[in-house]
Amino acid sequence: MVSQAFPLDELAAVSARIGSDPLLVQGPGGNTSIKSGDEIWVKASGVWLAEAERSNIFVSLSLSRARDLAARNAGEDLGAACLPRNDPSLRPSIEALLHVLMPHPAVLHAHAVGSMTLSVLADGRERARTALAGLDWAWVPYHRPGAPLAAATAETLGGRKADVLILQNHGVVTGGPTPSDAEAILREVERRLPWPVRHSSESASSAATERYEALTELGSLAHDASMFELATSAALFPDQVVFLGGAVPFAGPNESIESAADRCEATSGVLPALILVPGVGAFGLITRTAAANAVIQGLFEVARRVPAGAETTSLPGAAVAELLGWEAEAHRVKLSRKQGK
Repeated sequence: MVSQAFPLDELAAVSARIGSDPLLVQGPGGNTSIKSGDEIWVKASGVWLAEAERSNIFVSLSLSRARDLAARNAGEDLGAACLPRNDPSLRPSIEALLHVLMPHPAVLHAHAVGSMTLSVLADGRERARTALAGLDWAWVPYHRPGAPLAAATAETLGGRKADVLILQNHGVVTGGPTPSDAEAILREVERRLPWPVRHSSESASSAATERYEALTELGSLAHDASMFELATSAALFPDQVVFLGGAVPFAGPNESIESAADRCEATSGVLPALILVPGVGAFGLITRTAAANAVIQGLFEVARRVPAGAETTSLPGAAVAELLGWEAEAHRVKLSRKQGK
């Protein structure tokens, strides 16, 4: 349990609440923070917001030191800003700089499916002008999480304070005087983005193999042509790259699930957590991590909300390669494996 007094207790309660809702946060995704004086508490890398009231998931930083590191373009590693009281096994979230940059006392970053859907649409910015009218919001073009995203956000805002940031191909950030205020804004944004949800087509479980099980509830990814194209053509958001390796692989004509898995492993070095068989179904690696499973579910929820025929944006190949080669993301994956299946 978190023992620190307010305002950290409220942050823990809000973090646990949104982290337990898979339509707002998936697995170790998302991050939260609270500022008090010259101190900022931010979620640690790789931990789960859902655990905020049961475990110590926050790292304490000197706000002035963190801002100084950011100003000197030395903020990718915020270890020098960490305060001595921290658990040495925890490191600040890779999004800590974004929290430092935001002027609000409380900041939440979520992978909420309504906002995620908006963020991957080619005309998302235009749709946001209507959907978010009356809110103080800004659209931030895609940049790698960490220092590049924080710098892009600062450039986008130009000194302006925005309570809502829609991060292209990434999610949503909200800020407020308290964690509860920031949560209320997050829920208001999601309320304004009620995308019609496509009916889920189930797949047969009889096609399961020794290493893969049928994910019957995700059958639409293999049966709906537009959803299949969306999932398999390219990666839509960073966690899809980090925990699933990028675009979802699929079995070719007359290719078995096991053969497709071996082919992917030969190319990437890892067995894919998810494989689609067109017209048959979706199949998950039996030994996939809880984090991978959560990201799969999040991808499914976004895919079933993208309007039919809508043009989408995806992560460029260079962005995917950058994420796959980034040590900070490798750290998150390593921690996720400790969570079990």
